[in-house]
Amino acid sequence: MKKIESLDTMVRDFLDGRLSSKKRARFLQFIKENPDGDKLSEIHSSLFDQIQQLSEDDLLQLQYLLKQEDFGVVRPLWKKLIPYAAAMLCIGAFWFFNQDLTNVTELATISKTSQVERTVVLADGSEVILKDDALISAMSFTADERSVTLIGSGYFKVKSDSKPFFVKTEEGFVTRVLGTEFEVSAGQNMFSVAVDKGRVFVSKDHQEIAVLQKGDYVKVTDGNTELHATLAPSLNFENKSLREIVESLNQSYDAHIVLAPNVNTDIKSKVSFDSKLSVLEAVQLLCEINNLDFAFEHDQIVLKK
Repeated sequence: MKKIESLDTMVRDFLDGRLSSKKRARFLQFIKENPDGDKLSEIHSSLFDQIQQLSEDDLLQLQYLLKQEDFGVVRPLWKKLIPYAAAMLCIGAFWFFNQDLTNVTELATISKTSQVERTVVLADGSEVILKDDALISAMSFTADERSVTLIGSGYFKVKSDSKPFFVKTEEGFVTRVLGTEFEVSAGQNMFSVAVDKGRVFVSKDHQEIAVLQKGDYVKVTDGNTELHATLAPSLNFENKSLREIVESLNQSYDAHIVLAPNVNTDIKSKVSFDSKLSVLEAVQLLCEINNLDFAFEHDQIVLKK
């Protein structure tokens, strides 16, 4: 390739698949071996200008595709990204991974920290360390909530905010927090959450599974749930008010259980909580005895009529 009459047009034609196979090969060879630093710099600039037009989801997929280094097996949604990946590999994928991509997308900045971990800095300042082949397939940051959809394993450092942060999976699991640190693993017929800091609420299909705190984890394999949660000493209440029982549960579990305004806090109960019960199981038992319901609101468990 001796001359490029319109650099931007040539790059665009390559990325859109409008070049013949011979011209595509010549183009890739040119940007890989061209000794003309100025001309190569122009091609790099044009390529990245057009990468900036990608959606945030396409950008994440491109990062993931580049990491594969082998395009022998390609998902359908990768087809339009393969030309980008091919060009990026010719000019050096590691250079791409190490750039500050804040200007490329408003939703995420991605950097490669090792061969098996990548850090994603989200729009709200939260961080996700993606492990192995993990990726975030969707993101949403609105006035009401923050959410990402995770495939694989990721360690989350969520910035504190009044808006809840959701980690969703393709299997329907939802992990909800306000601000904390935890790890989520999502695979075929397997899901787990382990908490390093703060409080985490886990559910599936609108059914609550667990309330986790520091040191707790839950694992669901083929529909079977294994829960290792903070346990309290055995608690026995004889003719105690609902208010007193809730206060004791909060102290024992370091929980945040509250009573809704329409609940009679002075109602007396006789109830015992075994030391093997998790806080969620204790709440379920208390609600069953007093004909109450409960819901997760922000970082609270609210008991209501």
